[in-house]
Amino acid sequence: MLEVKNLSKEFNGHQILRDISFTLKDGEIMTIVGPSGAGKTTLLRIIAGLETKDSGEILIDGKPYDSGKVGVVFQDYNLFPNLNVLQNITLAPTLVLKKSKTEAEQDARLLLKRLQMSGREQQYPYELSGGQKQRVAIA
Repeated sequence: MLEVKNLSKEFNGHQILRDISFTLKDGEIMTIVGPSGAGKTTLLRIIAGLETKDSGEILIDGKPYDSGKVGVVFQDYNLFPNLNVLQNITLAPTLVLKKSKTEAEQDARLLLKRLQMSGREQQYPYELSGGQKQRVAIA
């Protein structure tokens, strides 16, 4: 369960989010709708850990969450077209988390297996279906 409580964010004196609160139970789907500039993307960026909040709290199953373990998949999967599947998956863990190439590749192969993508490590994004690209982005 995801709980957002009294979340607020301001940019340059302009209040973008003010005391936003909601609860999203496991399996529920929520749509965020509003005009341009209403704070939809800012809210998602804060939940994903890509932006800091000014106040409020975000809980997963009643506990403060680790933003490093939250991922977001956008409609454009942002795969690097010049990198194969394995390279796309291991890039962030090696650069950001400083994992060794070997460890990152082991983790990537496990993720690919869980996502029924084993055997596609050397394929490039143009060789994958939309659903396969999405699974690579999730991995």
